[in-house]
Amino acid sequence: MTRFFTRSFAAATAAFFTTALFANNHFEKIADHASKVQRESAQMSQSLKAKKADASEISKSLESAGAEIAKLQDLVNQIEAQQPAFSERDRKDWELLKTKVQLLSIFHDRKKELVSGDFAKQRGLIRAHAEGLAKRAALLQQTASRLKAVTPNQAGS
Repeated sequence: MTRFFTRSFAAATAAFFTTALFANNHFEKIADHASKVQRESAQMSQSLKAKKADASEISKSLESAGAEIAKLQDLVNQIEAQQPAFSERDRKDWELLKTKVQLLSIFHDRKKELVSGDFAKQRGLIRAHAEGLAKRAALLQQTASRLKAVTPNQAGS
């Protein structure tokens, strides 16, 4: 009987640590992809300062940022599917992280609409959206880093 409980406890502990390590690995990837979105958006903003900004260059940067945002959404979905156990504070950060990824997607979609319209007239607004996207990506990195810093022992408390 004791062996049964020992094995059950060992299996449960292994599953818990595997889930926590899975989530930490994904939080690291989220921070990395958010960093790429931040860089792309900051570069777009800088490029849009010029009066004769290259629309095709902005479109390419926008596509690249869109690919990173899609990866962020995929990572969030993968973590969600694992249903990791978070403390109350970490659960709030997790909800905040999901919201920030959704906001990045919304900002990106809006920026895409603006770029496809009258680029010259919308340059200032596109630049403002690029700056907003860069700031939100930086905040997403901070939230992902906070969640990544949770050790497996803390994840279930």
